[in-house]
Amino acid sequence: MARMNFGERVKAGLVSKIYGSKVCPKCGQLGYGIFKRKSPSNPKLKVIHFIHVYVDVNGVKKQTACFLGSKGKKTIIKGSKRVETWICKCGFKTNSKYYLLIHVAEEHNIKVYEEQRKWIEQNCQHKVKWIKKKQES
Repeated sequence: MARMNFGERVKAGLVSKIYGSKVCPKCGQLGYGIFKRKSPSNPKLKVIHFIHVYVDVNGVKKQTACFLGSKGKKTIIKGSKRVETWICKCGFKTNSKYYLLIHVAEEHNIKVYEEQRKWIEQNCQHKVKWIKKKQES
């Protein structure tokens, strides 16, 4: 039996609930947005996926991704690098979304990942800036 992609599973009625608020450009279904990571075969390439979290007809929660393509070398603007900062409404500040998720789970007692993401969108600030590579502080 051939493996079905996410859009085909939805059309076949094998998915009972889909989480997320963004629309996938490939399959047209809801999801959480674009996820970029380094290619395992070539670290200079970025592989781009669109993340879907859903519940299948058996009640099992699953995650899948639509492959959108790959992008060339790491984005650099004239010798600068991209730095993200996450600031919680309680004052917690971090450069990692992973640590922000842990903070939200421990300090604000929100344990479910989808609820954490909604809470972060509503209550936290996300800032991106470019710094010169030599500064890196």
